[in-house]
Amino acid sequence: MQPDRCYPIGLDYAWLATDAEGHVARFTNAGQGPIPKAVLADRRASDQAEALTMALPERGDSLMLVAMPRPDDFVAVACRGLFAYDWQDAHRQAGRIHRYELISRPTVPVTVEELVGELATLIGKVKFRSIRFAESPAIAVDDHGECHSE
Repeated sequence: MQPDRCYPIGLDYAWLATDAEGHVARFTNAGQGPIPKAVLADRRASDQAEALTMALPERGDSLMLVAMPRPDDFVAVACRGLFAYDWQDAHRQAGRIHRYELISRPTVPVTVEELVGELATLIGKVKFRSIRFAESPAIAVDDHGECHSE
């Protein structure tokens, strides 16, 4: 496998996707959650997801769905209009669910049609056609396409 296509072992890696309504979500893998092959096919571009997301202007508030000691990152993502999912299994000894869990949601969701440039290209790599982020508290991404995991 080429170095730019490797799974980012041990990194809290962020990647982007859209849902059936065109809403956008950021997924963070906690160093071990599955990542779609389409994301890893071009790591040089995909590695920019975090920076490009945080460059978006704030457009509303966020609703935290999980209590955590330092929610700042998840709040910031949702304030920019993205649903924020995390691989919480990394923090569990038992009861793992093997799904990304919704941590925060935007009050004013952004749609892929509103975005341009590199960010729009990144978001277009993964589309969950049968999922609506607003109705999905947990997502088994590997049920929706080929993924790599640790």
